Amino acid sequence: MKHRLLSLLLLLPLPLPLAAEQPAATDKTAPVTIEADRMELDQKLGTSHYQGRVIMVQGALRIEAEAITLYSVEKKLRRAVAEGGPATLLQQGDDKTGPIRGEAAHMEYRPLARTIALSGQARLWRGGDEFSGEQINYNLEQQLVTASGAPQESGQDSGQGGGRVRVLLQPEDNNPPQQETP
Repeated sequence: MKHRLLSLLLLLPLPLPLAAEQPAATDKTAPVTIEADRMELDQKLGTSHYQGRVIMVQGALRIEAEAITLYSVEKKLRRAVAEGGPATLLQQGDDKTGPIRGEAAHMEYRPLARTIALSGQARLWRGGDEFSGEQINYNLEQQLVTASGAPQESGQDSGQGGGRVRVLLQPEDNNPPQQETP
């Protein structure tokens, strides 16, 4: 009878892993997966270069570009440089922040510092908010955005948008509209 009960228990479905066991959006220890058309690895220098529709994923972070170069020390990723097409990023967020999306001509991801620097017509979207400028730095851990525009040329009117940062902030909708009673 005990063996039958034990056999039945073994047939029950196992619970799904808890969310805490999944790689988090800020998990710098998650493995890095890369897909590309071509790659070149130099183990002595600790570099690997990927070209052609490159997709790099680490935990909840995804970067796509025409080319990505990884710089490693003792087989630990220190820096990833993405260029072209433009380079795009997507970080799955939580229910509060939602996903973070970005694009720029050039991106530099530093996993130990948990930062991404976007440059060259950089744009970043967080929820309904939008940030654009020549340079945007985003701290994945602190969810901190800093941006700067391109240096203005002499004689350029500051009201024309050159050298400026543009930010669109959506108001929070804390109070849902109430229905009128007849």
